[in-house]
Amino acid sequence: ITDLYYVMGKDKEQYFKVLHAQPVTPEFYFSVEYKVLNSPGTYQHHLANHESPVFNLRYSSPSKKYHASATYFHNKVQADDHGGIQDLSYFKDSTEYNERQLIPVNLPNARILIKGGGVHLNQLYHPYADSTLTKDSLGIGFYHDLYYQKDSYTYTDGGNVDGFYPAPLDIGEVKDSISIKKLVNS
Repeated sequence: ITDLYYVMGKDKEQYFKVLHAQPVTPEFYFSVEYKVLNSPGTYQHHLANHESPVFNLRYSSPSKKYHASATYFHNKVQADDHGGIQDLSYFKDSTEYNERQLIPVNLPNARILIKGGGVHLNQLYHPYADSTLTKDSLGIGFYHDLYYQKDSYTYTDGGNVDGFYPAPLDIGEVKDSISIKKLVNS
């Protein structure tokens, strides 16, 4: 199965998704999904972009007693942060600024970057299984789940407008970031 989907909005927003899934053999199955969302925004420095690939591989033994699945996922979001328009009077004087992309903004160089990704592995073994048993079925079985994810969030402003940030931060370039890691093994 292959599925393609594309939408373009009135202000050049775009959404694209492709999904391909197929059995390789009766025991192996794989799928790939890729999504992109893009928007130029209404004002200066208002762009947003999101990319998200996912890869999945599944295996079931011929006896249906053993099942395994592996998934890799990644997300990347880039967004401009304009800090708002410089003066609300631009809305009143609509003759000069009919096109909102021309209205000056407070932060012409600020950007947010969010990255995340990880893997999810799980296994299921039922020594007395038939083809209808699953993880939640009654009976003797063994289940293992491993999940790892790492996310990072970064804010940068390569040259701020004087006076926009409070005094301790009004020093030119601003950068802040945090990373989070999660591991679940059960």
